[in-house]
Amino acid sequence: MNASDIHTLSDSDGRALKKGSLQQISAQLKNDPNQIERFLNYLLNQLADAQDNEMEDAIGDVLTWATWILTGGVEPSEYLANLKATSKSRVCTKVWNDGYYFYRCRDCEQSPSSSICADCFNSGNHEGHDFIFERSVYGGCCDCGNPFAWKSTGFCPAHNGSFTEDPSEQLPTDLKERIWILLKTIITRGCTQLLQYPSDVPFPSAIQQIVKSIISWIRYVGSQSEAILHICRKVSEIKLSNGQTSVQISLNTCLRLESEVLDELLFLYLDLLQDPSFKESFVAYYMKCYPALLQHMIDTKGDTNVVYKISPQLFSIPALAFPHVKNGLLKMMTKELLKFFLSVSQPNILSTLPTVDCDHPLIVPHHYYAFTNDLNTILLGDPEVSQYVIYNLPEVLRDFIEISSLIQCANPVKRMIDVHQEYDSDTWQSSFALEAEFTRGYAQLALGFQHGFKLKMSEKIQLEMFHQTLATIAEFVYPRLGYLSVVYSYGIPFKFPRVNFDVSTQPVSLHLPLHRLFARLVYECLTEYPQLDISQVLPTLPADFIFKLIEQPLHLQVLLAQVRAEMWIRNGITIANQTYVYRGSYYMENYISDLFILQMGVVILGGNQRRHPGNRSS
Repeated sequence: MNASDIHTLSDSDGRALKKGSLQQISAQLKNDPNQIERFLNYLLNQLADAQDNEMEDAIGDVLTWATWILTGGVEPSEYLANLKATSKSRVCTKVWNDGYYFYRCRDCEQSPSSSICADCFNSGNHEGHDFIFERSVYGGCCDCGNPFAWKSTGFCPAHNGSFTEDPSEQLPTDLKERIWILLKTIITRGCTQLLQYPSDVPFPSAIQQIVKSIISWIRYVGSQSEAILHICRKVSEIKLSNGQTSVQISLNTCLRLESEVLDELLFLYLDLLQDPSFKESFVAYYMKCYPALLQHMIDTKGDTNVVYKISPQLFSIPALAFPHVKNGLLKMMTKELLKFFLSVSQPNILSTLPTVDCDHPLIVPHHYYAFTNDLNTILLGDPEVSQYVIYNLPEVLRDFIEISSLIQCANPVKRMIDVHQEYDSDTWQSSFALEAEFTRGYAQLALGFQHGFKLKMSEKIQLEMFHQTLATIAEFVYPRLGYLSVVYSYGIPFKFPRVNFDVSTQPVSLHLPLHRLFARLVYECLTEYPQLDISQVLPTLPADFIFKLIEQPLHLQVLLAQVRAEMWIRNGITIANQTYVYRGSYYMENYISDLFILQMGVVILGGNQRRHPGNRSS
């Protein structure tokens, strides 16, 4: 039977053809590539008759045929070895799972998440560089040859990083055509299989096996030549009958795959994402499924595998992330994070308003970190991003501040007087870790204002933005100061306010993120405009706002003194640990910000606004 007759194959003809040798039929198809799709579809159709316990062997047979067709009837191991030896690679295609040891080089990296494999590092020139050898926790890929992630001076000789040429052009025309047909047919069939099942129906084990085998085969042939991966990228962006690309379909359905299949798919993504142009289109698809990834983390009590592997490849490159920030990336992220943190919040003994429950099973193991890290990665990537947020995305800034308000007064502590604390809780570690995540963002927002200064914006515009931002912070912090009631006493010759509060008997929280963000921004403004009075920097605030604002940082200083005096000895070691960490080097910025709030209060209130000697928090 001639290869030209394949498009009219009956079942009997197909069985007869399959009895022919792989080499003979593959060679015939090489001379008539238009029939490859029909024959391959015939082979794939036979999978419907395979039993579940036979599926692995059945799909393996199909992919064996595909490999022989790709090589044109030449023995595959020999053909692919020659193809790999003659292929030129622009970037390193090494990807790794957890447990792999890789390098980071601060002199060559373009972002904090950039990394390079040991082979490329040892082949390159890093003499005198500041580098570290690190063990992977979640997996990753080598950035050698990627100019967006690694400086060209750090490329190894094997990877030139040139993206001006199409690597598939180096392939013979007939091979290029066969690869295109094979990938298009196999990828389309795999996606079609996934679309047959409603979103609330799990995939059968047979489908899982088919998808896993297809992905493994694509990764195998792609590892032989970057040109094959490049063709795969083009094929994956072709719209199928439902109007979606195979990338969209795989992202929308990936969370329903078994863990082994999902891991294989994620590694394929890492292979494909080494091309900058593919990354640009992939980010848009990834944004659309991002809320589902966060919901999946909640539903599964912590599965963040997709986010940890994929997000660093997309959000750590400012040139790639910034355009999507303008298209709503940060707006979507902060909205989803706000919903999440509200869902794990409840009133506590210090506030009737929602406050993050730091003992929640999603907070204690830091499962949220994958998502807050994405937010911080984008903000930390370029001062222009945080400046754009401040001046163009007030809704994002407001959501960010509202999330911070949910950490305000978290995990309050109360002095044990008559009895000892029954057991030492580790909840305080969760609260410190949570606030630390957002403290990173505060520093970058301050840099955003600094970047505005460098652009020589008018003083009026700058002050308007400061006033709006500080007013938003005050809007959220003021209701959380409601438990502090200001009363007025008559003195001679002054009438002055006081706040009734006793640190030794009432609850105190070490977590005041809104105070600290307020302090950082006021400090930045005063540093840039030293000629201004502090009253010109602050917006219009409630009459008792400053009195209440300085109270909580003052409580913390009293708490420190009382702990040093061993007044809290019945609370166990945890309170000593908290005060130690609060003043430690990692959280020192928070301590300094609290002192700045006190200094600011003294300046604003003036010498005549004395504190009442009966106020026991002073």
